Amino acid sequence: MKDYIKGRNPVIEALKSDREVKEIFFARGVKLSGIISEIQKLALEKGIKYHFIDQERLNSMGGENNQGVLALVDSYNYLTLEEFLDIPADKRATILLLDSIQDPRNFGSILRTAECAGVGGVIIPERRSVQVTPAVEKSSAGALAYIPVARVVNLNTAIGKIKEHGYWVFGLSLSGKSSYTDVDLTGPVCIVAGNEGEGLRPLVEKNCDFTIKLPVMGRINSLNVSVACGVVLYESLRQRKNKVDKKGKITLNS
Repeated sequence: MKDYIKGRNPVIEALKSDREVKEIFFARGVKLSGIISEIQKLALEKGIKYHFIDQERLNSMGGENNQGVLALVDSYNYLTLEEFLDIPADKRATILLLDSIQDPRNFGSILRTAECAGVGGVIIPERRSVQVTPAVEKSSAGALAYIPVARVVNLNTAIGKIKEHGYWVFGLSLSGKSSYTDVDLTGPVCIVAGNEGEGLRPLVEKNCDFTIKLPVMGRINSLNVSVACGVVLYESLRQRKNKVDKKGKITLNS
């Protein structure tokens, strides 16, 4: 099956990565400068055909908000959990598991933040969850070209296998027992984030080694899931960079 990647940054990152791009379509009359010019140049270098078509046809092919460019690609190739865990451990020291995320924009934003924070990959369930779509590709701003996504049948089984590979699993929860700054996130860790409305499902939360929370000082009781993921992932990155223990942290070898 084929999909379209839409948007200037997602298309150019797909061209720069190992993603196989079949064809590129520009809106007729689009200004051939900046990123559009770079896309055209990369297409020529790689021998990829490109076409200029009416904006209306471009919209009908890949939806609106395409910024005047679409790339035709094969449907996204998910990894299996086994393939994911075969990635060298130093390249996946921190991983992210998403429990039933529904909004494509949230998923894309999470992927973008995860890639920027050096996360080794993301795991999602096959059912009751948003999948990789053109809207997700667009929202990820090209990050999906670089960060692997594994898809699993059962999250709880996946958590068990992740633990067998030496990971400590931290679930983000409003009822978390520790603040996200009071735990050691420097080892091989898996962060688990839940659905936008319901959070983690009870069994998924039960299977986490620790539950952590973000302090909320205002009148709204929770953050958007993509924001919450960003806060915790960058705390993990900060700890890895500093390697400084804090008094009162939960140690991962206790």
